[in-house]
Amino acid sequence: MANKFLVFGIPAIVIAAVVGWYFASPGLAMMQLRDAAQSGDEVQLEESIDFPRLRDGLKADLKARMAAEVVTSDNVGMEALGSALGLAMIDPIIDGFVTPETMAALVRKGRLESPDQKSQSEQPEAQEAEWAIEREGISRFSAQPDSPDGEEMPKLIFERDGLGWKLVELDLPEGTLDRGN
Repeated sequence: MANKFLVFGIPAIVIAAVVGWYFASPGLAMMQLRDAAQSGDEVQLEESIDFPRLRDGLKADLKARMAAEVVTSDNVGMEALGSALGLAMIDPIIDGFVTPETMAALVRKGRLESPDQKSQSEQPEAQEAEWAIEREGISRFSAQPDSPDGEEMPKLIFERDGLGWKLVELDLPEGTLDRGN
Protein backbone atom coordinates (compact mmCIF):
# COMPACT_ATOMS: atom_id res chain seq x y z
CA MET A 1 0.00 0.00 0.00
CA ALA A 2 2.80 2.43 0.87
CA ASN A 3 4.54 1.68 -2.44
CA LYS A 4 1.38 2.62 -4.40
CA PHE A 5 1.24 5.96 -2.57
CA LEU A 6 4.91 6.62 -3.40
CA VAL A 7 4.37 5.70 -7.03
CA PHE A 8 1.04 7.50 -7.61
CA GLY A 9 0.32 9.78 -4.66
CA ILE A 10 3.48 11.85 -4.42
CA PRO A 11 3.67 12.60 -8.19
CA ALA A 12 -0.04 13.51 -8.16
CA ILE A 13 0.53 15.92 -5.25
CA VAL A 14 3.53 17.48 -7.02
CA ILE A 15 1.58 17.88 -10.27
CA ALA A 16 -1.38 19.41 -8.42
CA ALA A 17 0.94 21.85 -6.65
CA VAL A 18 2.62 22.91 -9.92
CA VAL A 19 -0.73 23.37 -11.68
CA GLY A 20 -2.08 25.29 -8.68
CA TRP A 21 0.98 27.55 -8.66
CA TYR A 22 0.69 28.12 -12.42
CA PHE A 23 -2.90 29.31 -12.20
CA ALA A 24 -2.91 31.03 -8.80
CA SER A 25 0.47 32.75 -8.53
CA PRO A 26 -0.16 35.66 -10.97
CA GLY A 27 -3.33 36.62 -9.11
CA LEU A 28 -1.51 36.33 -5.80
CA ALA A 29 1.37 38.49 -7.09
CA MET A 30 -1.06 41.15 -8.30
CA MET A 31 -2.95 41.03 -5.01
CA GLN A 32 0.30 41.49 -3.04
CA LEU A 33 1.31 44.42 -5.26
CA ARG A 34 -2.11 46.03 -4.85
CA ASP A 35 -1.99 45.53 -1.06
CA ALA A 36 1.47 47.14 -0.93
CA ALA A 37 0.22 50.04 -3.07
CA GLN A 38 -2.85 50.60 -0.89
CA SER A 39 -0.87 50.52 2.35
CA GLY A 40 2.08 52.52 0.99
CA ASP A 41 4.49 49.71 1.93
CA GLU A 42 7.60 50.83 0.05
CA VAL A 43 9.59 47.77 1.14
CA GLN A 44 7.02 45.41 -0.40
CA LEU A 45 6.83 47.61 -3.51
CA GLU A 46 10.63 47.41 -3.87
CA GLU A 47 10.39 43.61 -3.56
CA SER A 48 7.57 43.39 -6.12
CA ILE A 49 8.94 45.83 -8.71
CA ASP A 50 12.30 45.73 -10.48
CA PHE A 51 12.69 49.52 -10.52
CA PRO A 52 16.04 49.67 -12.40
CA ARG A 53 14.75 47.42 -15.18
CA LEU A 54 11.43 49.26 -15.30
CA ARG A 55 13.16 52.65 -15.61
CA ASP A 56 15.60 51.38 -18.25
CA GLY A 57 12.75 49.98 -20.33
CA LEU A 58 10.77 53.22 -20.19
CA LYS A 59 13.87 55.26 -21.05
CA ALA A 60 14.64 53.07 -24.06
CA ASP A 61 11.03 53.18 -25.23
CA LEU A 62 10.73 56.95 -24.92
CA LYS A 63 14.12 57.57 -26.55
CA ALA A 64 13.14 55.33 -29.48
CA ARG A 65 9.83 57.18 -29.89
CA MET A 66 11.55 60.58 -29.77
CA ALA A 67 14.34 59.51 -32.13
CA ALA A 68 11.79 58.22 -34.64
CA GLU A 69 9.91 61.51 -34.40
CA VAL A 70 13.12 63.51 -34.95
CA VAL A 71 14.02 61.44 -38.00
CA THR A 72 10.58 61.71 -39.59
CA SER A 73 10.12 65.43 -38.94
CA ASP A 74 11.73 68.37 -40.70
CA ASN A 75 13.52 69.67 -37.60
CA VAL A 76 16.17 72.27 -38.38
CA GLY A 77 18.06 74.75 -36.28
CA MET A 78 16.53 75.40 -32.88
CA GLU A 79 13.92 72.64 -33.31
CA ALA A 80 16.70 70.08 -33.79
CA LEU A 81 18.52 71.47 -30.75
CA GLY A 82 15.30 71.23 -28.73
CA SER A 83 14.84 67.62 -29.78
CA ALA A 84 18.43 66.80 -28.78
CA LEU A 85 17.92 68.46 -25.40
CA GLY A 86 14.67 66.54 -24.98
CA LEU A 87 16.51 63.27 -25.55
CA ALA A 88 19.09 64.27 -22.95
CA MET A 89 16.37 65.03 -20.40
CA ILE A 90 14.66 61.63 -20.60
CA ASP A 91 16.88 59.86 -18.05
CA PRO A 92 16.38 62.28 -15.14
CA ILE A 93 12.67 62.68 -15.93
CA ILE A 94 12.04 58.92 -15.88
CA ASP A 95 14.24 58.48 -12.79
CA GLY A 96 12.21 61.10 -10.96
CA PHE A 97 8.87 59.86 -12.24
CA VAL A 98 9.15 56.10 -11.66
CA THR A 99 9.13 55.99 -7.86
CA PRO A 100 7.36 53.78 -5.33
CA GLU A 101 4.76 56.55 -4.91
CA THR A 102 3.91 56.85 -8.61
CA MET A 103 3.87 53.07 -9.07
CA ALA A 104 1.58 52.70 -6.06
CA ALA A 105 -0.78 55.28 -7.60
CA LEU A 106 -0.67 53.44 -10.93
CA VAL A 107 -1.58 50.14 -9.26
CA ARG A 108 -4.37 51.74 -7.22
CA LYS A 109 -5.92 53.85 -9.98
CA GLY A 110 -4.89 52.06 -13.17
CA ARG A 111 -3.24 55.13 -14.69
CA LEU A 112 -0.13 57.25 -14.30
CA GLU A 113 -0.43 60.70 -12.78
CA SER A 114 1.95 63.58 -13.22
CA PRO A 115 2.97 65.46 -10.06
CA ASP A 116 0.59 68.35 -10.86
CA GLN A 117 -2.32 65.88 -11.05
CA LYS A 118 -1.61 64.61 -7.53
CA SER A 119 -3.17 67.69 -5.96
CA GLN A 120 -6.37 66.96 -7.88
CA SER A 121 -6.31 63.32 -6.79
CA GLU A 122 -6.07 64.24 -3.12
CA GLN A 123 -9.80 64.73 -3.34
CA PRO A 124 -11.87 61.69 -2.36
CA GLU A 125 -10.29 58.55 -3.81
CA ALA A 126 -11.61 57.35 -7.13
CA GLN A 127 -12.64 53.75 -7.40
CA GLU A 128 -9.72 51.33 -7.28
CA ALA A 129 -8.68 49.75 -10.57
CA GLU A 130 -9.72 46.18 -11.33
CA TRP A 131 -6.89 44.34 -13.06
CA ALA A 132 -7.38 41.63 -15.69
CA ILE A 133 -4.53 39.10 -15.79
CA GLU A 134 -3.35 37.43 -18.98
CA ARG A 135 -0.75 34.65 -19.06
CA GLU A 136 2.06 34.96 -21.58
CA GLY A 137 3.72 31.60 -20.97
CA ILE A 138 5.03 29.95 -17.84
CA SER A 139 7.41 32.79 -16.90
CA ARG A 140 5.49 35.91 -17.89
CA PHE A 141 2.08 37.50 -17.40
CA SER A 142 0.52 40.89 -17.85
CA ALA A 143 -2.12 42.80 -15.94
CA GLN A 144 -4.23 45.59 -17.38
CA PRO A 145 -6.94 47.62 -15.68
CA ASP A 146 -10.48 47.44 -17.00
CA SER A 147 -11.50 50.58 -18.85
CA PRO A 148 -15.18 51.46 -18.59
CA ASP A 149 -14.98 54.06 -21.38
CA GLY A 150 -12.84 52.04 -23.82
CA GLU A 151 -9.75 54.15 -23.13
CA GLU A 152 -6.45 52.39 -23.77
CA MET A 153 -4.88 51.61 -20.40
CA PRO A 154 -1.30 50.86 -19.28
CA LYS A 155 -0.24 47.24 -19.02
CA LEU A 156 1.97 45.88 -16.24
CA ILE A 157 4.27 43.07 -17.36
CA PHE A 158 5.61 40.61 -14.80
CA GLU A 159 8.32 37.97 -15.09
CA ARG A 160 8.93 35.00 -12.87
CA ASP A 161 11.54 35.56 -10.17
CA GLY A 162 12.18 32.19 -8.54
CA LEU A 163 8.73 31.03 -7.45
CA GLY A 164 7.47 34.62 -7.25
CA TRP A 165 6.94 37.45 -9.73
CA LYS A 166 8.40 40.92 -10.32
CA LEU A 167 6.99 43.81 -12.29
CA VAL A 168 9.64 44.44 -14.95
CA GLU A 169 7.99 46.46 -17.69
CA LEU A 170 5.24 48.98 -18.41
CA ASP A 171 3.49 48.99 -21.74
CA LEU A 172 2.06 52.49 -21.92
CA PRO A 173 -0.54 53.65 -24.42
CA GLU A 174 0.84 55.91 -27.13
CA GLY A 175 1.20 59.48 -25.85
CA THR A 176 0.87 58.65 -22.14
CA LEU A 177 4.18 60.23 -21.17
CA ASP A 178 3.62 63.12 -23.54
CA ARG A 179 0.39 64.19 -21.84
CA GLY A 180 1.55 63.24 -18.32
CA ASN A 181 -1.27 60.85 -17.34
